[in-house]
Amino acid sequence: LTGYPEKYRQVQKSYFDWLADTQQKLSELKPNRRDELRFAVLKHSLSYLKTYWNFPPDKLFSPERNVLRDRIMAQNAEWLLARFTPKDKTIFWGHNGHIGRVPWYTTAGQLLAEKRKQKSYALGITALQGSFYNHTTRKVEPWGTTAEGIETRLAPKISEGMFYNFRTQSPPDIALLKESRVGYEPENGGNFAYSASDRFDGMIVLNSVSPPTRL
Repeated sequence: LTGYPEKYRQVQKSYFDWLADTQQKLSELKPNRRDELRFAVLKHSLSYLKTYWNFPPDKLFSPERNVLRDRIMAQNAEWLLARFTPKDKTIFWGHNGHIGRVPWYTTAGQLLAEKRKQKSYALGITALQGSFYNHTTRKVEPWGTTAEGIETRLAPKISEGMFYNFRTQSPPDIALLKESRVGYEPENGGNFAYSASDRFDGMIVLNSVSPPTRL
């Protein structure tokens, strides 16, 4: 709808009306004690949706919206972390692009790590081969690693998967920790170059990935 501004604004208004109505209905409900936290998570998450979608059609894929998205992710995570004890361990799951460190803007992972330093750990996940579901094209597409890609260099021959902890151990090719090599990430547009150890604290390289299937 980004190419049809008037239609986009109609859909956007309809969505905001639904959002306001849903929030009003939720405010009138009182959950039982067992569901209080889950109910609070739902209400809190909805509060960010209008901010995230309140962009004109020509700004939907803008850098400032990407920055906002990661900031909201981090704020949501911080809100949840404040409700756990300091001893709890928490997994913040997302695309590599939201977890790792990048120079062009501050990701959600970076924002969370700023407070926790060595108590946080940015773990990247990739694969040698396989397929994935592209939510843009709505098709299953091949996993596009290259022969010289970072995945092949890290794990040329594996049957299950390999884990590299960049804080304590080095891959066979030590230079690979710092050198910039192409890696495949469909959520970031395909193959692009990055330094593994500059971006992550560790990486998991799977032999193969495939889209989830319904049971």
